Amino acid sequence: MSKRILSLTLAALLVLALVPAAFAEEEPEIEAPIAPEIDIEVEETGEAAEPVSAETPAAAVEPADEPVTAAALPPESVVQERLLAMYDEWPDGTHWDSKSYYVDKSGYKEYGCFGFAIMLQEAAFPGLYGPYRKSAPIRFEDICVGDMLSTPGHTAIVVERGDGYVVMAEGNMNMGVRWGRKVTPADMGELQYRWTYYPDSASRYKNGWYLEEDGWRYYKNDVMVKNAWVWDNAWYFVDENGEQAAGLREIITGETSDGWYYLNPNHDGTYGAMLTGWRWINGSYYYFNPKNDGTCGRMIRSQWVCDGKSWTYLDESGKMVTGLYWVLDGSADDGLYYFNPSHDGGCGHVMSGWQDIDGARYYFEPRHNGRFGQGYVAGTYVIDGVSRTFNTYGQLVG
Repeated sequence: MSKRILSLTLAALLVLALVPAAFAEEEPEIEAPIAPEIDIEVEETGEAAEPVSAETPAAAVEPADEPVTAAALPPESVVQERLLAMYDEWPDGTHWDSKSYYVDKSGYKEYGCFGFAIMLQEAAFPGLYGPYRKSAPIRFEDICVGDMLSTPGHTAIVVERGDGYVVMAEGNMNMGVRWGRKVTPADMGELQYRWTYYPDSASRYKNGWYLEEDGWRYYKNDVMVKNAWVWDNAWYFVDENGEQAAGLREIITGETSDGWYYLNPNHDGTYGAMLTGWRWINGSYYYFNPKNDGTCGRMIRSQWVCDGKSWTYLDESGKMVTGLYWVLDGSADDGLYYFNPSHDGGCGHVMSGWQDIDGARYYFEPRHNGRFGQGYVAGTYVIDGVSRTFNTYGQLVG
């Protein structure tokens, strides 16, 4: 089962190490080979931006006549999709130095790191007039996806925003393009400007958990998430009403059931987090898949489980079996078994050899021959050189 909310993250798109570093990390100007003439040119001088001649086409999308309003802004998720789409054209390591430039929608050449950031920002906000330049002091929590951040000597654009960090894309880093640098408030250095399309009047989008009158709700770009998994250092599930789920719960996100999951019912700081492994629930043990195989957290049912030493079996309801039990799942393992009923550290482990149960004797295969623990039933068998007969219930009768 797929569990992801907003899967377009840089961790999935790029195989990069997100290494914190001082924000103003632009490389010094060094003579370098000319960048390929795809959508950029290499200017022979490193002078400030200048108007392009009439023969040079400006950006394809004309700026809007009116300044952007809050209502006209796309959600940050859309901005992020547009930014990450630019990775295909400008992947990590593509040449872009201080002499590379981009012609902005006003017809000006913008050089180096600033030009690269402008190119991405205009792709993220087509048809909008802007951006606004906000001078320091700048609050870290106001930074949005699509904002350009400037320090003395360097500018980069925010392509992802998390809790206490932002992830950048930037040009002129080692004379090339770099995606995926993770920046925290401490890494910002002397932040001078924030170039943003979000005016002060624009309401901030809700992102993350919010405690409301009837419980916790999870928002992504101001939209309440419903009937979906949410990742926040652990997996959580919100139902069709947006309510945070807890306890033993069947999850249905499509036309069929995704399975049963156990979401932490305790208010211990991780309420609602998906739990895995063995869990004691309402007087029985259950086992929830701990492997990251696409079904992580799903209850195991009608299946054998091995802890590395001993085997246990989960019935069709997911409960760990104890005592005498017929396994009938259509495999070669089908048969009568005896699972340790004692809470002695081996509860539920399959037993072998002679066992006295409720006044009757049984014998269970002790050899690891593919039938370990399977009871001898309805026949006569030679055990330790002696013929023994068992009825159809596996009880010794002669």
